Amino acid sequence: MNTYIFYERKFRMRLLVFHIFTCLAVLGIVFSVGGKVAAEENTVTLNVADFGANGSDEVDDTALIQEALDANKDDGTQTTIVVPNGTYLITKTLKINSNTHLLLSEKAVIVRNKTFGPMLRNANRAPGYTGNENIVIEGGTWDGNAIKFPTKDNMGFDNLEFGHANNITIQKTNVINNFGAHAIEFAGVKNGQVLNSSISGYYESGGNHKKKEAIQLDITHDNIVTPFFGAVNYNDDTPCQNITVQGNTIENYSRGVGSHITVKGIYPQNIVIENNTFKNLTDEAIDALNYKDLTIKDNIFVDVGSGVEFTTQTVNGAYDPNDTAIPIKIEDQFSIKITGNQITRVHTNPFQIGNGIILSGTNDYPIKDVTIQNNNISDCDENGIYLNFTNNALVSGNTVKGSKKYGIAAQHYSSSNSIDSNILTGNQNHGISIFDHSNSTITNNDIKSNKGSGISITSYSSDNKVDNNKITDNGLYGVAVNENSDRNLINDNNIVNSGSQGVRLHGQAPTPDQSNKVTNNTINNSGYDGLILENAQNSVITGNTISGSKKNGVIISKTSTGNTFNSNTISSSGQNGISINDHSSAKVMNNNINTSKINGISISAYSNSSIVQENTVKDSGQSGVSVISNSSNNTISKNIINASKMDGVYVDHANGNQLSSNTIQAPGGSGISINNYSQKNKVNQNQVNNPKLQGIQVANHSIADLTTNTINYAGQNGIAISASSSGNTVNNSIIFSSTKNGVLIYDHSAAKMSGNNISKSRENGISISTYSNNSNLYKNAVKDSGRNGISISSYSSKIIVDSNDINNSGRYGVGISGGSVNDGIKNNTVTTSLKGISLVGTKTKQVKTNTISSNTVKSSKANGIYLAYASGNKIFKNKIYSSGSSGIAIKYYSKKNTVDQNKLDHSKKHGIQVYSHSSAFITKNNIYRSSENGVSISFYSNHSTVSSNTIKDSGKYGIALTSHSSSNKIGKNTIVRSTKGKVYKAK
Repeated sequence: MNTYIFYERKFRMRLLVFHIFTCLAVLGIVFSVGGKVAAEENTVTLNVADFGANGSDEVDDTALIQEALDANKDDGTQTTIVVPNGTYLITKTLKINSNTHLLLSEKAVIVRNKTFGPMLRNANRAPGYTGNENIVIEGGTWDGNAIKFPTKDNMGFDNLEFGHANNITIQKTNVINNFGAHAIEFAGVKNGQVLNSSISGYYESGGNHKKKEAIQLDITHDNIVTPFFGAVNYNDDTPCQNITVQGNTIENYSRGVGSHITVKGIYPQNIVIENNTFKNLTDEAIDALNYKDLTIKDNIFVDVGSGVEFTTQTVNGAYDPNDTAIPIKIEDQFSIKITGNQITRVHTNPFQIGNGIILSGTNDYPIKDVTIQNNNISDCDENGIYLNFTNNALVSGNTVKGSKKYGIAAQHYSSSNSIDSNILTGNQNHGISIFDHSNSTITNNDIKSNKGSGISITSYSSDNKVDNNKITDNGLYGVAVNENSDRNLINDNNIVNSGSQGVRLHGQAPTPDQSNKVTNNTINNSGYDGLILENAQNSVITGNTISGSKKNGVIISKTSTGNTFNSNTISSSGQNGISINDHSSAKVMNNNINTSKINGISISAYSNSSIVQENTVKDSGQSGVSVISNSSNNTISKNIINASKMDGVYVDHANGNQLSSNTIQAPGGSGISINNYSQKNKVNQNQVNNPKLQGIQVANHSIADLTTNTINYAGQNGIAISASSSGNTVNNSIIFSSTKNGVLIYDHSAAKMSGNNISKSRENGISISTYSNNSNLYKNAVKDSGRNGISISSYSSKIIVDSNDINNSGRYGVGISGGSVNDGIKNNTVTTSLKGISLVGTKTKQVKTNTISSNTVKSSKANGIYLAYASGNKIFKNKIYSSGSSGIAIKYYSKKNTVDQNKLDHSKKHGIQVYSHSSAFITKNNIYRSSENGVSISFYSNHSTVSSNTIKDSGKYGIALTSHSSSNKIGKNTIVRSTKGKVYKAK
């Protein structure tokens, strides 16, 4: 751009783009001295001293130098004009013709000594690249003297300016002290080079920051952009082509290399910027607008406002092409290569955002075909690398450290990019940020010690693949997928020491075909959870290894539904291996979960309809699986749960859950525990081995259907139902070798039990106690109980014990005690117990009004039926065989019991015995082969009635009344073959 520029265009995008071809070489020149003709024909060397310019820093040398320049008649002769050492003052623009080599000696300085500009430009104005050609500016110093001679109205000036030109080379020169514009400007230049030069010193008036390039590459678009070269209708939108900027040092300037405008469909092309050093720039070191075939290679950037910026077409209508008859051809394949650069300390300021490398397209003008490779970027105030509306980019092999925002960011409809094998460390936000970005791969990166997440994918970013990255020591998440980002694959990454979660999925994938997948990752030592899902739907989590999470291995929360967790290995979690909470659900299948500090799997807080199936859960600090807090209709099935410190499966305030076909081994509490108002849960076909407490517990107002479970070696009870838990069913279960009771129903609880096989309980096979009413025990098999086969005690009433098979109980086959009333014991078979059926109260807690009927009692070691402190009970239609003592014994203040229609055979003492202040109505019984008396009433037992009985083959008397027993009624009995007589009444 020329000297007198009133203002910059305000509507320009922001920067980025690269790739280049090498521009052409300078013509070889043979120099001579003293104005002599050189060796080659058509080559002339002149010296400005021969024209009177003395370089004394005292007089104006403008006219004399211009005279030397004009000596080249532009007739095709190659002319070298030498400027010897010295300081040359100029007061107006010097103009240079074609085929001129302006050679300044090393200590030659041309100083601007008045307010004007530019210091030097090519002479001719013409269209395209036809103005001037074959010009070389070499050596010396061009001093703009900006402090002494600023321009009027802050308009600025260029030091060196070329337009509509071809084959322009500036090399080995110093350009210094510009005010408000450009040190070097190429406008519509083809085959231009700036080589091995030094540019420094930029000034402007206070508060009027204009963002000017040290080396400007622009298009001849209008008189504002190129006022001299655009005059007389040469505003023909000629771009720069084949430009090389190589080996230069640019420092203490606004921008380094770049442009101010774009024109739609016009592309500066084949730009190479390599091996330069950019230092102490307030703005962009490279500001490339719409360049094609751009190479930015092996440059050094230190303390700049931005490293490399590339921008595509402007949306400003002022930059439509001037030739409206030619259709606008929009291209997006830019072929940009940014490689091998060192970018250090990039600073945000009021005029500039401090990105290391930024490519910024638009929705209408995206950027494609980009390589950003092997750059080393550190300490950027914004992002290390930033892609905006950029597609098909390869970002590979870069090292980005210490950015105050992101290491690499790809945003706003950028797609199909590859971010591969980069090192991203110590950045203040995320290592890699993907925002509104799709179809890209993030692979093989080393991402560590960033304060945000290692990788963040957010805001409708879909179909991205994150694979085989090493992600360590990041402050937030290892990988985060947020805000409606779908169909992303997180695979085979190694994620270690994340400050929060190793992987986070947040936002919706409303249908299964939009699911995010997290597969085959290793996630270790996360500060909170290994993996978290929040408001995430239909995610697939498979094959991951998650270890050492400070909280949960996996947490599914905030209405996350439809998610699948399959074949993961989760170990050493500080809380739960997998936690499903806050209205969430998931399919959790075939996972291996070890050594969780709390629960292996936890379902809580209104989380419904999860399936937890075929998992192996070991060594949980509390429960293997926990379902609590109003979580309903979950299925817990076919899991193997070993060595939980508390319960294998724990259910609390949770309804309608199904627990089936689980194998639970050696829990420190109960195998399965249903607690605290948990209703309508189904527990079936589970196997519980060696629980320290209960095999299955139902407690505190809970209801469960317990069917076809197998419980072995319970440390307390095989099944315990307690604390006002009524309406339970216990069916078809096998309960073996419980340390206490096979089944315990106590504290105002009840159950219906049928078809159960209960054996080797050390205390009772079934125990019902403590105000537990209305249970029904039907067709259960109870054998080898250490105490009672079935025990009913402590005011438990209205119990029906029907058709059970009770064998080899240590004390009673069925025992009713402790004030229990109105129980019905019927149709049971009781074999080889100490006492077959026993009703035993105390003087103050009598057992009353129970019914014992139609039972078969065989081979009791003592009595077949035994009553003590039991009154008002009915004993009828029972069959009692081979009792070791009396068949029926009614003792100790047992009053008004009815013994009717029973059959007693082979009692080793009496058939029926009434003893010690007791009484009974004994009628219609068949009593055979009693070893002593058929009926014995003794020891102050009064007011009994013995009538209509058939008594045969008694060893002593048919009926014997002894020991102060009186007022008994004896009549209408049939007594046959009693050894000593029919009736004996002691006096």
